[in-house]
Amino acid sequence: MRGDSSPLVHALRRRQVPEVGSGSWSVIDTDAPRVLAHRCDWQDCALVAVHNLYADDVTVALALSMDGCLHEVVRSDGDYPDLEEAAPSLTLRPYGYYWLRLRHPYGSDITAGERV
Repeated sequence: MRGDSSPLVHALRRRQVPEVGSGSWSVIDTDAPRVLAHRCDWQDCALVAVHNLYADDVTVALALSMDGCLHEVVRSDGDYPDLEEAAPSLTLRPYGYYWLRLRHPYGSDITAGERV
């Protein structure tokens, strides 16, 4: 990893995504067998990372509670439309990825009941 100069590696080194190295993680079940989704929880944030492992576009529904949470795109392989809070779904490009940070607006922990 030392010789890699990709933006993702730089972000991880600069700790722009502390959830990845400091938080607890879990794999997220999806309705798309060629999609890897996982979640990292740390303090009042949750980072949801979705990766298309296939050479074609794939649409994945996220069983994700975003109600009342602030959300921001942390990393992606391009521009994607905003997710709807009620029923978030995403169409990823071939080998695409999308990282979303959820933050409780009042700074309290995002509880296990809100897990994906």
